Amino acid sequence: GQDRATLDLRGASGRTAFDAYLGQADILLTSNRPMALKQMRLEWEDIRKDFPSLCQVAIFGYSGARENVAGHDLTYQASLGLLDPPRMPRILLADIVGAERAISSALGLLYARATSGRGGFAHVVLAEAAASMAEPWRRGLTTSDGLLGGGSPEYNIYQAKDGWVAVAALEQRFRQRLVDYLGDVAITHDHYRHVFKTRSAKDWQSLGEELDIPIVAVELAATL
Repeated sequence: GQDRATLDLRGASGRTAFDAYLGQADILLTSNRPMALKQMRLEWEDIRKDFPSLCQVAIFGYSGARENVAGHDLTYQASLGLLDPPRMPRILLADIVGAERAISSALGLLYARATSGRGGFAHVVLAEAAASMAEPWRRGLTTSDGLLGGGSPEYNIYQAKDGWVAVAALEQRFRQRLVDYLGDVAITHDHYRHVFKTRSAKDWQSLGEELDIPIVAVELAATL
């Protein structure tokens, strides 16, 4: 049969073959801007009229007035203030979170169809997916002076005798175990910087496991 990936929806034969696939499908997943879906007659109004039991998950870059603006993970993060130029982002936030949202949306539609017998529509906006991941930063939690961004001595990264160690003694029980081990000392960034330089990162990690405190050696990113 004809390769599905090479179907030309602009021609009658291609569209006929594509519609035959849709007639057997459970989910139509699209990753096109609304104007492109309209040109291909793949808007939800068209789909549900011709295929009432089909579910559609439409992935867009933006919503609202910007729904037809081109975008990629890099530009979504740039517009949210998540970049540190000229460094490129290490994590593809929108792509990863958007994919998870698309899967959960598809499962939700199929679950609803099992009861109603009717197809449904859901849209996933990648810019909004990235924004949801940026919410802690927007609220000041991960800024340089925020609780999770370096403002807390117990939730920080420190240089060890060799390498670095990540300390996440945020909850009271973890913090107290660390304080009990280190002795009755002032809990400050400067003191912790001094203390963690006295042992290797692996030694601190082993101690963290022994005392049940979130402490691990930092694995540095590989350079190419």
